[in-house]
Amino acid sequence: MTYTDASQTCAADGGHLADVTSHELQEFLITEAHGTANHWISLQNAPAGWTWSDGGPIRNCNFTYWAPGPGEEDACPEPCPLGYLMCGDGDACLLAWKWCDGRVDCTDGSDEESCECWTIPGNFNNSRLAMLPNQLGQTTFEEIQNSSVAELLNINSSYGNPEGVHPEFGQFVSTILYPRCNVSDRNTCSSPGNADDICIGTPLLPCRSWCEEVLNTADDRIRNLLPQCDVFPPPQHGCWNSEPEIKNNEVCYYGSGMNYRGTGSTTLSGAACVKWTAAQGGFYTTEYPWANLVHNYCRNPTGLERPFCITEDGSQEECDLIPCNADGCMDLGPPNYGRRSPGKRFYFVGERVAFTCNEGYSIKSGYTNEVRCIGNGRWEYVKPICSVNMRGRLEKELLDVYSPNLAPEGNVLIGFTGSVVQIVDLTWQDSRLEWDPRYYDGIDVFSVPGSGIWTPALNLKRNADPSYTGLEKGIPVQVNNTGVITWRVETLTTTVCDADPFYFPVDTMECHICFSATSAIGQAIQCGHGNSTEDYSSSLSCDASSPAVQEGEWYRKDRFFAKSNAEACFAVQLERIPSFHIATTIGPCVILVVLMVITFVMPLDRGDRISFGVTIQLSMVVSLVFVTDVLPVKGALPFFATLIVVYMALMGVFLFFTMGVITIHDMDGCLSPSAKTFFLRYMARMLLMGDLTKKNGPSDDGETDLTSDSVIELTIEDKKSLFGEDPAIFGTKHHPFAPDMAETILKKRGTCQGIRRSAKLFGDVRSRVTAQPTEALEKSGSAGFLQMASSMKELATAVNNQTQELGEIFKAMKNEEEKDVSDYTLLAKVLDRLCLVLYVICISAAVPATMYLGK
Repeated sequence: MTYTDASQTCAADGGHLADVTSHELQEFLITEAHGTANHWISLQNAPAGWTWSDGGPIRNCNFTYWAPGPGEEDACPEPCPLGYLMCGDGDACLLAWKWCDGRVDCTDGSDEESCECWTIPGNFNNSRLAMLPNQLGQTTFEEIQNSSVAELLNINSSYGNPEGVHPEFGQFVSTILYPRCNVSDRNTCSSPGNADDICIGTPLLPCRSWCEEVLNTADDRIRNLLPQCDVFPPPQHGCWNSEPEIKNNEVCYYGSGMNYRGTGSTTLSGAACVKWTAAQGGFYTTEYPWANLVHNYCRNPTGLERPFCITEDGSQEECDLIPCNADGCMDLGPPNYGRRSPGKRFYFVGERVAFTCNEGYSIKSGYTNEVRCIGNGRWEYVKPICSVNMRGRLEKELLDVYSPNLAPEGNVLIGFTGSVVQIVDLTWQDSRLEWDPRYYDGIDVFSVPGSGIWTPALNLKRNADPSYTGLEKGIPVQVNNTGVITWRVETLTTTVCDADPFYFPVDTMECHICFSATSAIGQAIQCGHGNSTEDYSSSLSCDASSPAVQEGEWYRKDRFFAKSNAEACFAVQLERIPSFHIATTIGPCVILVVLMVITFVMPLDRGDRISFGVTIQLSMVVSLVFVTDVLPVKGALPFFATLIVVYMALMGVFLFFTMGVITIHDMDGCLSPSAKTFFLRYMARMLLMGDLTKKNGPSDDGETDLTSDSVIELTIEDKKSLFGEDPAIFGTKHHPFAPDMAETILKKRGTCQGIRRSAKLFGDVRSRVTAQPTEALEKSGSAGFLQMASSMKELATAVNNQTQELGEIFKAMKNEEEKDVSDYTLLAKVLDRLCLVLYVICISAAVPATMYLGK
């Protein structure tokens, strides 16, 4: 079926093809024609352009679902964007606020046709007048009420968080949907459908500044449903704006204040605003003609956080304005006789205000100088009160005529107290600083800088710090109404002290820190509190020591005293705690000294006696190095270190003695009788060793022999002298004096006692042998010879007996060889015992001797 066939069919039925002039009609037709063949609408190409069946022009193309036929592509031009209306000929889109403005803008003059004002049906906005079409292109009230944009009037229930929506959003949307009608006489207008008394007027669309402020907090969904703000009219053309909100008798602002129309013209710093036409060469009025930039009033054309203005120096400063709906606190105002900072008329939650008083005034006790806004118009504290500053007034009156370079009249008595590690209090009286508290609100004490009044010049004696400049004078000084001044000083000083470590580790040291007063003026230093009236019951008494306090390895005591009324002195007494050094230094040294005794106890024939003593010596050297290292003063040896040196010397001497004793121990031979008597009898008894001479038994002459190496020989000469060379006597092989005994009859290594006993035995034999032949030879004749032979036989028998006895002696000597020792061995034992006794005596005597000589 063609367009002509469809048109004739409808005409036969008394109708015409559908005119799709609304979105609702199009939706209805699509629903009815769903699933059927193609359908035609009444759009036709007339000589004047495309029209509907009734000849009306196409204003809105609501048939987007209809496919154009051949030659119908230009039936509906591109739709105008939101905020624009299409001219009747469809050739141009015109800004909605230029519609019916009394000036023809469309070529066909359609923008100045149908400029009627109609009353909005129902009770909407008190049934005010409105002019259609609106900025959305809606031409009837029904179309508006059925559109989705109308839902924005109930934005609180339809979209987003109400707290993020501008309070005037509903009013703004209603002005867009129902543009206000500007007529001269409201009473001459009638309702729709009444052809009589038609109102003619001009539309009043929302002002752009209002749009900028309202849509600044809207979300993107809402922005897409409404025209952009740049298509709204500026105030110069005539537009509708909401009535300004009044708060605290002045115009406030919503949101960022882009629609603020108040007359505020002062910044937060108090600077005055300049005219917008003069600011930045008129840049703002040219760039933002819609922003109500009149005079020098605060505005926000650039969309900052709050309204601002331009000051004289060209800077941009935030204005001191009140927001309409922000949570915060109103200004408390400055206190009497004071100021506040910052000074604003409105403070947001969390902002603080600091209060200060004018000169001569101070914040009254019980008030704070800073308050904070906690919300809902409430401040954390009340505004403080400034009262007259009597203390400042007193200070001013006293010090205005006071000269700190002049000392008080008369002799100044300076009292001092304190302790070494705490505050030092110096007190004196200055009659120039007296006052009557009755005239100064009862103030009897106040503080001033020490540099503002006279203070005594005190010099540190024996100062060890070149950079030390004396007591700090810039600290506050306390003055009472009687003129007594208390200078409470805290200073760090370095001084020189004499330390005596002689009695280490039980030594004590005392260091004096003295300050002397200058003698240029009459002043005396007194130990105590001088004229001060303060309570010093907790401080030390003059010249009395404080209780001992442990600090590390020391006990510290403090005391203070005055020396000759010219020096204020503090004494620090340090007493070393000896337990650590006794355990780590003295104890080991004592043990080493005692261990040295083992050197004299070890057997003399042991070779490690000397090495043991040398080891003890080296250990003492290590102890000496440790002691000198822990001393507080280098170059001064304490008593204990000196004693170690003395002990080391004694140990060295006795080690040499021990080497000599060992040498004597290895010697052979016999001592002289006098030496044996002195050393082995008397000296041994004195050393509690007993009489060593009795160990080998007494000899015939009452002497005691010592073991030694000797050789007892009976040579052939002795044989000849005794018996001659008669072989009849000495020829037998078995005779005791036979030749097979060779050169030696007796060669014996034995004792000194054995030597003497053998010599005596052979002496008796010799006398008997030599006497008997002599007597026999004197007799004559054969009778004498027989008698001699008989005598010789008796002699031989006697010699055999003596030989047996001598053999027994040799046997006894051989058995006693291992038991008996020589005289030198016993002498070495006596000398070794003597060294032990002398070592103990010297070690004991070294203590008082070193103490005496060291001091």
